[in-house]
Amino acid sequence: MAATLSSADIQIRVQAGAHSPTLTRLSGASGNVWLNQEIEAPPQHVYRGNTLLPVSWSFRPNLSTSDAHHVEFVYESATPHLQLRWQWRVRSRFGPIEHTIEVKNLSQQELWLPLVDSLRLDWHLQPDAHIESLYIEKGADAPSEQDTHLDTVAEGYRWIGRSTTYALPMKGQAREIIPAVIVYQSTGHTARATTYDADCYRILPRWL
Repeated sequence: MAATLSSADIQIRVQAGAHSPTLTRLSGASGNVWLNQEIEAPPQHVYRGNTLLPVSWSFRPNLSTSDAHHVEFVYESATPHLQLRWQWRVRSRFGPIEHTIEVKNLSQQELWLPLVDSLRLDWHLQPDAHIESLYIEKGADAPSEQDTHLDTVAEGYRWIGRSTTYALPMKGQAREIIPAVIVYQSTGHTARATTYDADCYRILPRWL
């Protein structure tokens, strides 16, 4: 099952696999097309107390929906009984396309979910493409040496940005970020990805 969503600024193509979904294509201005080679990785385990329980997901096409403004791919695990909803939504004619992941516990037991990657990306780009990544740190207790970061994304670039409800800087650890990251091609074409979550999320882009 595949679907396409678009606003005046951006278009995406998503694909539902048998066990996990994928954002396959992102495009903005004419000729600015980014192809993603990374398959999403839904939670592979949960915790019941101190016990680690493996999770195996299967696509449920009968529960999944798509239209011009919203895509929702549904996956379920039989044991433990969980349901994952992978959603994309166009809220207005202009602006971003929003992405959310919802995991429901349908079992009769208390389970703990590990930190889930909100989106995994492995862009296939031209070797001479000049890519930059912009993110901003939270203020927390005091200003840091570099509040606004503009990184050049070269071969092997790897970065993890974390954001929780409470920003408590820890010695030796990177500061938490405002929950937004902008990745763009400096030729004037811009691809923008923004994610919000009330509790905690992690952004993990990877370019090879």
